[in-house]
Amino acid sequence: QKLYAQRDELLDSIYGGQYGSERENRLEKEYDLLQERKNHIDQAHFKWKQAEIMIKQACAQLGLAVQKWKELLEISENDMEQRYYHAAETRNNLVAASQNLQGAHGFLTNITFPYCAEDEVDTLNKAVTFIFTDMQTPERYEHALNCYHTTYRRSGALRQWFDQVLNTTISKDLAEITEESKAKAQELRQERIHLIKRKVKDITGKDVDFDTRSLDTEAEELAADEQVAKLFEAERLDGKSQNLLRATSTLPLAPTPVPVSDLAPIPTNEEIFGKIDELRKKHAVEMADFEKAQTMNKARTTQGLQEKLQARRSRRSRMQNHEREIEELQSA
Repeated sequence: QKLYAQRDELLDSIYGGQYGSERENRLEKEYDLLQERKNHIDQAHFKWKQAEIMIKQACAQLGLAVQKWKELLEISENDMEQRYYHAAETRNNLVAASQNLQGAHGFLTNITFPYCAEDEVDTLNKAVTFIFTDMQTPERYEHALNCYHTTYRRSGALRQWFDQVLNTTISKDLAEITEESKAKAQELRQERIHLIKRKVKDITGKDVDFDTRSLDTEAEELAADEQVAKLFEAERLDGKSQNLLRATSTLPLAPTPVPVSDLAPIPTNEEIFGKIDELRKKHAVEMADFEKAQTMNKARTTQGLQEKLQARRSRRSRMQNHEREIEELQSA
């Protein structure tokens, strides 16, 4: 931000707060609109990544809960301490999984999850309250196992669904808008460098030449570092959570993957990104208005020049007529 402020101050001092050219004005407008769209997609990407991390955690915790619950069958009914310990471990993992699923819902309040929806999480929470009763009889035990295992399988499907949405839509759109924005920024930078060179020549009468490739590379590296930092922070949190799980228990096998063709349909762009299409249309209208204003200003300037030229011709014609009259009087 400090570098951007210094850049703006420099440009203001060179051109007195004005744009160096119409092209610079247009390119900056286009770049600002691209950045607005990119920020919109960035926010969606961040929310979905955070929700995905919580879903991965929930899936692992549900797997541990199912594993601990199944181990109850191997413990003698006389060993009440171990039986209650396994039931408590099952409960703790179920509660943690439920909290992670609720957290994922909290990040994406406008999205209806096709698996592990809010009512399913409520059902799981109710089941957890009866866990020490469910361990007492085979019928209740099996009913609870079925509930836990069903939620576990559906959390695996939800994790797959999130991967599909992120990989086929959000990450793809983010990569495209990032490249488009980067290309526009480079185009704007080159135009400004060209204008600065021209201004220096106007003042000093000398051509200046310097390598702009290093500037482009530095800007790209700064942008890349910012993106990497965001992703690293998300992965760091994910890795930290995974390490906590590994430190306490051996992770169970992941649920059987759902065939891609059987997964729920991905949400619409409006559901994922909000009013992104309206934003795109708004930008198109803004650019059309901007181009129209530029054309009118150019026409006004041209008309002013024509009027000045016409006035100059009229003045010259009057002077010539006056000179002829004087010559005629002198010759007479």
